[in-house]
Amino acid sequence: MNPVRALIRLIEAGLLLGRRTFEGPEVAALLNSRDDRSFETEWLSLFRRLEALPALDDEDKKQVDALREKAFKVAYKHSREPDLAGYVSDDFEVIGRGLLVTPADSFVQRLLNTYAQGRVPGAGKLSQARPTEQVIAELESEL
Repeated sequence: MNPVRALIRLIEAGLLLGRRTFEGPEVAALLNSRDDRSFETEWLSLFRRLEALPALDDEDKKQVDALREKAFKVAYKHSREPDLAGYVSDDFEVIGRGLLVTPADSFVQRLLNTYAQGRVPGAGKLSQARPTEQVIAELESEL
């Protein structure tokens, strides 16, 4: 199955980006951790690597755009924080693009695994890389 479609389905089912993902953490501290140099450098490096690759075909681009939009809407619904929803949306854009063109990228895997564990990534808040298929399969087993 297409991993981007699988992520959209998991978000729609509430198994990814559920309410608990946005409970607890102080939003200002979370936003600050996103601006931490170590996290920002690694995130921007991934973004630039993806930008340097050939463009996605139209169908893949539509799917990534749908994933990004779904992630933003759900994150905003649960957090009511537009800046946080924007970060989540940006993460799911690079996750989606990464899964389509560089699925073994460890930073893509770490971002996805962090969200799969119900947390928003930031400096010092990244899970270990795990194979994407394993992460998606574990979440899908809850459907």
